[in-house]
Amino acid sequence: MSDTINGNGLNLDFSARAILDDLNSGSGRVMMEGASIYMEKSGITEQWVIVEHYSDAESRPVVKKFKVDDIKEAVCFFMA
Repeated sequence: MSDTINGNGLNLDFSARAILDDLNSGSGRVMMEGASIYMEKSGITEQWVIVEHYSDAESRPVVKKFKVDDIKEAVCFFMA
């Protein structure tokens, strides 16, 4: 289990439900050591879920962009 916090600095359960709830109706971003997930609006109707994974402090993050329809897949990638 990993320490998971939302964009407001509050601890979250490390569960898909807690992360989905916070992304949809909370702060819109969740972070844990080595990874982050957040919502991004790129227009009036376009919205994306961005997941970033960091292997260490010196390397570039692996960034993956998901459509909002694929939010469950994005959360699974974030939790992996």
